[in-house]
Amino acid sequence: MTDHAMFNGALSSGDKCNGALSPSGDKCNGDICNGASSVIFNGVKSKSLVSSIEERQIGNVLLRIVHHESDHCKEFAVVSLSFNIYRWLTGVLALICIGYYLQLHLQAPRLMFVLLLLLITLLIIRLNFKVVQESLLVMASVGIQVTRTFALGRTSSKFYHITHINNVVINEAVTMHQVIYYLTILLQEEKGTSEQAKVTQLMPLFQHCWPSLQCLQLVYQGVQQVLFDQAKKHTQQLDWTIS
Repeated sequence: MTDHAMFNGALSSGDKCNGALSPSGDKCNGDICNGASSVIFNGVKSKSLVSSIEERQIGNVLLRIVHHESDHCKEFAVVSLSFNIYRWLTGVLALICIGYYLQLHLQAPRLMFVLLLLLITLLIIRLNFKVVQESLLVMASVGIQVTRTFALGRTSSKFYHITHINNVVINEAVTMHQVIYYLTILLQEEKGTSEQAKVTQLMPLFQHCWPSLQCLQLVYQGVQQVLFDQAKKHTQQLDWTIS
């Protein structure tokens, strides 16, 4: 597996770094870009300064990490590289060519029209429900917003408040042939006063792109840092200000 890192924008130093993705010594070349972006969190659009955008190709997915200027907000996007819309279009055109080669448009024009209409309809339905990107927008002391982007540009989002989040962990599922790793949000009814709160539901993430364990570890470390470490620091600062 070849892993590399790429940053979009102006080149910061141009130095190569080894072992940034794994201890195996894979190379990663990159640069950092600065600018402003619009963040939609829980249905509210707000402007946020982007400190850097990091992209790493790990296996058949592309991991994009958006570092905002504040350490209290970070976005993790997993893009599927296995999906290719041109392959779908090529398949439809190939079936059309076969129909013309068999002279279906002369022997049965109505049948040819129905088949073309059926193929186009199936293609649109398939693209409308095909997930090409899954992202997590994490904000300290606020929560996590999970967004799915479909092939036709349609998006769906779901927000989990920090009071309902017990933890974020990496789970594993054992099948007959392999072990599957996936990121999971442990949900609870409400934030209790005790440290050991009761977990009521498991919410698996990235169920369409299926990133590798190496990619999940990078996302897990970033989520833990923003959601819990920064939240604790923010709470301590508030307590110190009040006192």
